[in-house]
Amino acid sequence: KFIGWFTSKENEIRKVKGGCGLTNARKSTFASPEFAAAYPSDFVKAQMDMMAVQRMCILQIPEWPEIGDYLGIKLEELFAKAAAGKPYLDIANP
Repeated sequence: KFIGWFTSKENEIRKVKGGCGLTNARKSTFASPEFAAAYPSDFVKAQMDMMAVQRMCILQIPEWPEIGDYLGIKLEELFAKAAAGKPYLDIANP
């Protein structure tokens, strides 16, 4: 669930509006009015031109969906543990 949310179109637009940059190469984000408003037009054009020729930056193997699911689960577990430990970090760093 986390990976889906983190890489969603809505979240990418939210990051662009917040000035946080991008975390994935989503064509719809590069083509959005929000992206065009946030970055210089030559940068937007360069990104769109790059997307026309760039391949996916993931392993091109049949096992990748299973590997991606596994990694997503492990990331969620790490974030859950980090969130559970946050009150102790707050105590240590007043």
